[in-house]
Amino acid sequence: MSEVSQLKIQSDPKHLAAGRKFIEEHARQAGFDDLTVSQIVLAVDEAVTNIMRYSYDMRPDCDIEFTVTHSKEHLVVALRDYGKPCDLAKIKPRPLHEIRPGGLGTHFIRTVMDEVRYNNKEPGTELVMVKKRTATKP
Repeated sequence: MSEVSQLKIQSDPKHLAAGRKFIEEHARQAGFDDLTVSQIVLAVDEAVTNIMRYSYDMRPDCDIEFTVTHSKEHLVVALRDYGKPCDLAKIKPRPLHEIRPGGLGTHFIRTVMDEVRYNNKEPGTELVMVKKRTATKP
C-alpha cells in the first residue's frame, strides 16, 4: 500500500528547510537508512534550488509543489513548478573534470535517484524522481 503526502512552498530560499524536513520524514518512513535519507534530501534540495534559479529566475513568491509517494518498494518525489518550461536538451551536468563550483546538481540527482523524468506541463515542469528500496537478505 502506498502513502501519498503533499507540501507546497514558495520559491524563496528561506523555505528550503521545510522542504528538506518534509522529504527527510518521508524517506525515513519509507525505511531508508541514514546515509540514503541524507542523499535523497540533498538530491531533492538541489532540484528545488534549480527550480528557484532556472524556472522562476529567483522570484521568491512562486509555488513549488511536492508530492511524495512511498511504499515498501520505493519513494517517489514529484516536484511541480509553474514557471518557464525547462529545455530538456539543456538539462545535463557539466563535465566532471572541470574544476569549478556549480553545475553538478543534475549529476548528483541522477546518481542518487534510480529514475529521473522531466515532464513539461503547461505552464511549467514536473520533475519525478524515484528511489527504489533494495531487497534485504533474510
